[in-house]
Amino acid sequence: MRRVGRAVGFGLGVSLSLSMAGCASRSPHHQEFVELRTRNFLVTSSLSPDKTLEFARSLEYFHAGVLALLGLPEDAPVASPTPVYIFDDRSLGRPFSVEQEAAYLLDEVEAPVLVFRGARDFTARATPDLRHRYAHRVLRDHARVERPLWYEEGAAQLSRTVEEVGEGVRIGRVDADLAQIVLDWRRGELVSAMQRFDVSDETRAERTLFEAQAWAIAHTLEFSGPVGSGSSTPLDAYRRALDSRSEAQPERAFSEIGLSREALEKRIYRHLEARESRVRVLEPRGYDPRRISVVPISRAESRSRLGELALLLDRADLAADYFERALEDEPDHPRARVGLACASAMGGDPALDGSLLEALDEVMARPSDPPVALQIAAGDAARAIAAVSTAPELRSKALAFARARYAEALRDPSPSARAEMGMALSYLEVAGEDPAGAVEWIEAARKRRGGSLLLELRLAQSEAKSGAERSAQIRARNVISRSHDLALERAARALLESRSSR
Repeated sequence: MRRVGRAVGFGLGVSLSLSMAGCASRSPHHQEFVELRTRNFLVTSSLSPDKTLEFARSLEYFHAGVLALLGLPEDAPVASPTPVYIFDDRSLGRPFSVEQEAAYLLDEVEAPVLVFRGARDFTARATPDLRHRYAHRVLRDHARVERPLWYEEGAAQLSRTVEEVGEGVRIGRVDADLAQIVLDWRRGELVSAMQRFDVSDETRAERTLFEAQAWAIAHTLEFSGPVGSGSSTPLDAYRRALDSRSEAQPERAFSEIGLSREALEKRIYRHLEARESRVRVLEPRGYDPRRISVVPISRAESRSRLGELALLLDRADLAADYFERALEDEPDHPRARVGLACASAMGGDPALDGSLLEALDEVMARPSDPPVALQIAAGDAARAIAAVSTAPELRSKALAFARARYAEALRDPSPSARAEMGMALSYLEVAGEDPAGAVEWIEAARKRRGGSLLLELRLAQSEAKSGAERSAQIRARNVISRSHDLALERAARALLESRSSR
């Protein structure tokens, strides 16, 4: 690999292979970045300060609309702010592209990660699919128990049409595309979608139909007919019925809607065929740009953050390039040095030896009280070394170092689910470790951050390796049925196929 010497020594050599004639001014590593924090988001942006503030307002207004559609209070607690990256990625090769989307969501453990790869406003970049995927995560993060499949899908789909209007947010507009799918398909019982719990074997067309039907049911229950007492709707009643019991009982909860299945189906078709539908306009509170600071961040810091994004995308070479560039600006930048170690190990550095772990140890010895995020990143880097090392002694040392870093992070007053996930992966990914050891750590992370389907997938993988085949298959199918993340779906299908071929 071209970075071997520099990776081991954390040197400062200049990489020329990614220089882009004619595109350098647009490449993310040449852009100036700022940071701002709101109640629900941590934004890293290459837009101007004013444009970044506008984007942040749109994010908060959209989030307020999502909370309203999910029946959650506007001040619903925030476990961890959602990281948001906004930058121009029109450089050669589109290095941060995923499925050619202008914006996408990564289902990470602590919080989802939102990436906007174009220098345009939120409305232009936030596709209906991105909006509804974000709503899925918000719903799961706040649900005490797993919701029925139709409800999670339908309620999340309502967020496709959240609109910022002046100083408010309009919710409830009928999505014409989804409505047409339902109206074009009138065979069988529409409301039978409420009984589905597994769509993992459905074709893409069948899955699309289910999503449209789930949306139609949710939209009808929320926006058709007169409003009951206060602001209560039939969908509110259904939610309350689910929450009022220790375990979700969809059939009993359905009775709270007050309609038979036949009556509900007729009402849905009348609602979708109506020329007008009821919408609501909200006036979000709590967003005050005068209380938000837009802070410039250094080239080393912005490049390190982009390197960390590349690691999330499993692009080791891209990550290493950004960490190297960060170290050109600031040779002792801790995040860049730790990140480069992780990227080098993930990239299968052929010169991998004890010096890489020693350099990592040196980085962590410098600060007297390393931040939790740096402890976890160092744990991830050491775990990557242990996972690829063929030398038993180095593997053992790297594994011990990784677990020590995770344990230190978990001593923080606000422990991180990422540290628990790191502990779990140290059993799943490293040769010679018992995969059953991962289960308790994944369960602990799920109690802290139950909204991440990545945790459900990891639990399925650990169960499969530990011999709990049936449970692993059920979990994998649940991931496929509830996720709209192609990478997660592919990993879950790969698990199912590996077990069926045995």
